[in-house]
Amino acid sequence: MSQFQGWADAPATGAYKSHEVADVFRQAVEDTIWLPFAKRLSIASGEALTLPIRSRLAEPSNSALSEELSIPLDKLTITAKTITLVERGRGVMVSKKNMNRSPLDMLAEHRAALAEQMQLDMDTILSAAFQSGQLKYVPTGAASYNLATNGTAATAALANANFYHIRKMRDLAFRTYLMPKIGDSYKFVVSTAGIRGILDDPEFLEINKNGNAAVFAKNLVGRIADVDILEDNHTLDDAMGTNNDCGEGVFIARDAVAYAVQQMPEIHYDATEDFGRFVKLAWYGDWAAGTTTDSATAGLVRLIHFSSNT
Repeated sequence: MSQFQGWADAPATGAYKSHEVADVFRQAVEDTIWLPFAKRLSIASGEALTLPIRSRLAEPSNSALSEELSIPLDKLTITAKTITLVERGRGVMVSKKNMNRSPLDMLAEHRAALAEQMQLDMDTILSAAFQSGQLKYVPTGAASYNLATNGTAATAALANANFYHIRKMRDLAFRTYLMPKIGDSYKFVVSTAGIRGILDDPEFLEINKNGNAAVFAKNLVGRIADVDILEDNHTLDDAMGTNNDCGEGVFIARDAVAYAVQQMPEIHYDATEDFGRFVKLAWYGDWAAGTTTDSATAGLVRLIHFSSNT
């Protein structure tokens, strides 16, 4: 029989039967951030989802026609990316005895803890998909970088995120790789160390010295040009690079990651264990996430991974 939470996990000092019980002090969990930037694709059956990818036609160097020649024909290329579904889930069990005798709502506490666990698991899986882009941007100095296009960072990070690197990634995204924006902006999700690098940038201080006290009061970063900056305290490496002091990040354009869903993770109940003496709760889902393309070609690529090989 699976283990369940109950009296064995009550406080070592004091007994519920002879002490008044205060509000529950719950362990905090990390923030979840990635889901709004992923595209949901629902499927009715099967074990995988195929994403067709259409390339663009090359712009002709000269589109002028002559009367003697037919119109030249170009070839359109369509490839595909497959996202394979994975069953995922975890569960807990609580006894009816504990539910009846405890002054706490044991069922509600178990459900809340499972919901937190489920959200963190989804966040981790989505984050891994966002980190798997082919463009690896490594800051080799405060104003220098190395860019690999094969999905592997070529060197170690030697600097943190700052204005220079955010603007450079923005220019690469917009000009070089033709990445579409999410609405009117790109998104740069970065770990806490990376946020600190941005806040400590003298250029940031100069631009924000007048009329933007909320940034310092709340430790929020906000926007640089058309790049929204968000902090991750759950999945990204906060100690990458040669000196273990650089923050990892992901620069995101529209439709960068998709998640295929046959059954969205949700919580289920089972009260049939031992004639109802035990109630099992579990979250379960059948889904997976992946980049919409594994290409590093301009017009197809949608991510820049701010990373390091150490």
